[in-house]
Amino acid sequence: MVYNDYVISSLFKYFNKQKIGKFYIIWASDHNEFLGENGLFGHGHLNERCADIPVIVQSNDREFLDNFKKIYKPNHYEIAKFITRLLGYEIINPNEDGKTFYISGSDFNGKYGYIKYRKDSEKREVTYFNEK
Repeated sequence: MVYNDYVISSLFKYFNKQKIGKFYIIWASDHNEFLGENGLFGHGHLNERCADIPVIVQSNDREFLDNFKKIYKPNHYEIAKFITRLLGYEIINPNEDGKTFYISGSDFNGKYGYIKYRKDSEKREVTYFNEK
């Protein structure tokens, strides 16, 4: 962990010193980790909190940083859409409503299927399907 922190801080320092125009660093985990919340440990759980991934963002573009901060607990889909817009493209998903997301899979406790969760800022509605 200490070495990882060193690498990230070294990258940030390096790019902050450069005079190359705008730069963007988005460092994201592939999943969240439970540390005892509701008796859960690890990440092998079919739970919407696994989609709340840790993200570290650095840039010399203040507008970019301000816009990224507007995403409350970003998930991978939201980050991908954000990067796509940054690159000048747009993901058009006719099924998307912008606030509803899905997680599918199974967990250590025998739950399987998918979770539909809705993000309205800090409020969430969660529905489990095919829960064992």
